[in-house]
Amino acid sequence: MTNRPTILISAPTNAIKSYCQNRWLNHINNFTYSNIKLLLVDNSKDVNNKNTIVEYLKKINFKYPYKIEHRYPKHTFRDTLLDCSIYMRNYFINNDFDYMLSLESDVFIPYNIIEHLLSLNTFVIGLPYFHGLMNDRFLLDSSINKVNGYTLSIEHHNLESFLNCNGTIRQSWQSGIGCLLIKREVLKKINFRLSYNIDNIGFPDKYFFDDLLNNGYRCYLDTRFIATHENNYENWVKLRETEQ
Repeated sequence: MTNRPTILISAPTNAIKSYCQNRWLNHINNFTYSNIKLLLVDNSKDVNNKNTIVEYLKKINFKYPYKIEHRYPKHTFRDTLLDCSIYMRNYFINNDFDYMLSLESDVFIPYNIIEHLLSLNTFVIGLPYFHGLMNDRFLLDSSINKVNGYTLSIEHHNLESFLNCNGTIRQSWQSGIGCLLIKREVLKKINFRLSYNIDNIGFPDKYFFDDLLNNGYRCYLDTRFIATHENNYENWVKLRETEQ
C-alpha cells in the first residue's frame, strides 16, 4: 500500500441523470485528493451518453484518469444494477486500488471528504444522505440504533431523521452504497449479489450489507456531514421504466 492510498471513485450512471451530469463531473474535478481514478458505468439503452461523458471530460480537461464503460440494461433494473456493481468491483480488484469510493452520480459531497474519511481508518465508512423520494423510507443511515430496537423513520422531510444526524460517527446496520468508502480487504471478501426469493427482494446494496455483517464488518457514518442527493421520484420511475 502506498503512502497515499489509491482511490477508485465508482458510480453507475444513466442518461436519465443528464440533468446533473456535467455539474457532478465538475464537482469531482474539484476534489482535493490527488490519487484518484474515476470509473463510470453507464447503463443507458445505447452508447450515446457514454460518448457525451467522454466528450465533456475532455472539454473540461478532467484532471484525474478515468474509464467510462457502457453496459446494456438487463431484464430488470435490479439486474442492471447488479451487473454494474459486479463490473465495478472486479475492475477495482483487478487494478489494485486501496479503497473504492462508491458514489452515486447524483450525490454531491464535500471536496475534501476523501482525506477526512481516510483519516478515520475504518473498513467501511460513508456520509448520510436523504434519498429524495417523498414517500420512501431510505436514508443512508437507516436502522441506526437497531441494536437498541429503534429504527429511524426516514421520510424526506422527517425532522427525526435530521436529528439523528447528530454530529457523531454512528453505526449503520443496513443502508445504501451511494456514498461509501470501502477498504480493499472488504471487497476482496465480498462481491455483490441478489436474492431471487420472492420474500426477500432487495437491491445489491441490501445484500452487500447483509454480507458485511456476516463477515464481521461494520459500517459507520460520519453525521457531521450530509451529502446532497439530487434525486426525485420522477427520475426513479424513469429508471424503473428501463426494465425490459
